[in-house]
Amino acid sequence: MYTADALLQIGLPCWFATQLQVHGGSIAEAAYACEWYNESIAFQKSVGLIMMRAQRPVVLTLGPFGTVSLELFAAVVQSAYSYLTLLRQVYAGK
Repeated sequence: MYTADALLQIGLPCWFATQLQVHGGSIAEAAYACEWYNESIAFQKSVGLIMMRAQRPVVLTLGPFGTVSLELFAAVVQSAYSYLTLLRQVYAGK
């Protein structure tokens, strides 16, 4: 039960961060798809600024560990499992 809880606490933020990256990439497309050319000059400039800002990817970073994503979650789980099997082998050898 503890393992499932730990995986859930680590996995959910990684999943939401990945969803943020995926949906953040479609902001520029959505801004361009609106009928901005029929609007006022101020609105057209705002859409241009939105599109320029949307060129940079939306990511969450976690200090020196990198970008929070499902790839990071998979790497953490893989490393934890490797350490666990190593410890089990060391203690089984005694």
